[in-house]
Amino acid sequence: MNNPEVPDWECRVELRIVGFDGSPNSISTALGLQPSRAWVANDPEIKGPLRKEGGWILKSELPTTCVPAEHVLALLDKLPRGLDVLGSVRGWRGFFLCAVYVRSRTPPIFLEAPLVAAIAKLGIGLDVDLYVCPVGAQSL
Repeated sequence: MNNPEVPDWECRVELRIVGFDGSPNSISTALGLQPSRAWVANDPEIKGPLRKEGGWILKSELPTTCVPAEHVLALLDKLPRGLDVLGSVRGWRGFFLCAVYVRSRTPPIFLEAPLVAAIAKLGIGLDVDLYVCPVGAQSL
């Protein structure tokens, strides 16, 4: 029996930019945005060894019950228009990371062609990870 207070799924999406030379401030300056989290190469991981490369993350602020496409669109809307956003940052790799946690029903994981084209125009990727939670899981 489903608990109506526990959603069928949760979706968390972030824009990750990694592998760049220098400070995460170069990404913040290029985008005109402050990251949700950032680090430089050789910073310690939360659990584990030193990080091999710099990173910059902008998390979606939408509710976790929104579908991946809504999160990606919201993050794209934050980026500057008509600008070679990352052209001035050497060595970077970018991608949207979509983590979908499924309890009882899988959300629609579908991106319309214009949204895929907008992602491709930026030269970034899309990573969708699907996690099936144990039956009865109340939290992630």
